[in-house]
Amino acid sequence: LENELSHRRRETVGMTARSNYYFLINTLNAVSNMAELENAERTNEMVQLFAEHLKYAAPKDKNFIPLSGEIADVKRYLKMQKIRFDTRLQYEIFVPKDLGLRKIPVHAVILFI
Repeated sequence: LENELSHRRRETVGMTARSNYYFLINTLNAVSNMAELENAERTNEMVQLFAEHLKYAAPKDKNFIPLSGEIADVKRYLKMQKIRFDTRLQYEIFVPKDLGLRKIPVHAVILFI
């Protein structure tokens, strides 16, 4: 009975987390749409970047992904920071093309920013 109860609690926590995740993504999409209607281009871009970053950061079934996927998320993150800090932030990313398909652990690159 205790095992069954523990299993049900884990399921409930998982469903709540997924529900909160989708609520957050849907809310960010609504904010993005409002920003677009109000011609707030920078706000719209920031919200869209953040929503994409959250989608990428969500737990995945895979432990390894192509380096190019990690770099794309790093670029999103840095673009958000660039919007925030404007000219005070300068960065450059260089990844040789032949490394883009190499598999690395998920979220390995973002840990070093």
